[in-house]
Amino acid sequence: SLMVQKEVSQETLDYQFELEGKGLLSARLDEIVYLNISVLDRGSPVDIEMSKLSVKVTGNGRILFAKVTRCGVGRYKATFTTSTPGIYSASVIYDSTKILKQRIDYYEHTSARCSIIDNIPSSVTAGSPISLSLQSIDMHGNLTGIGGDLWSVTITEGPVPAADIPLKIIDHLNGKYSVNFTLTKRGVYRVDVTLKNENAKKSPFKIKAE
Repeated sequence: SLMVQKEVSQETLDYQFELEGKGLLSARLDEIVYLNISVLDRGSPVDIEMSKLSVKVTGNGRILFAKVTRCGVGRYKATFTTSTPGIYSASVIYDSTKILKQRIDYYEHTSARCSIIDNIPSSVTAGSPISLSLQSIDMHGNLTGIGGDLWSVTITEGPVPAADIPLKIIDHLNGKYSVNFTLTKRGVYRVDVTLKNENAKKSPFKIKAE
């Protein structure tokens, strides 16, 4: 699921509405997008009639579902998804008036591009844990804020067979991933980072264990 940060605000005669999100968001096909809506009256959260609040999503494909649910006092969540790629516009409607709008780009698959946040160590001490950080980037070059990408990290060269090197990938569910492993013997190792059989940015690279 895709969740975004608070950025957009709109006032009506009765309430102030705040929507989480800014600019063009990206999501994979069939992924549920969550837009969190806050309703304020003189700066304080307030409940409104659910029957007056709705979300309408338009684009070049069929919307599988679009609905609004209450999450707490003055807090509502709009959810929707589609199985057709393209640019979509989600409008939050209150009492038949369009009050907030968010654009979403639904794309077919995750781009194989990524950045490794931590500096790749050229050398390490044999037996010391290594932790690399990956950041997914969508097809537009924007950082993604969601998880679910199936990264593959393998040790393809070195004095220790890849099968004997325990390796763990942690999905932080925000577009960032941690890769933890240990090189137990001295030597030069080659590390390959791929997504859907395509090398990621800066991959492959080599690490020397001393």
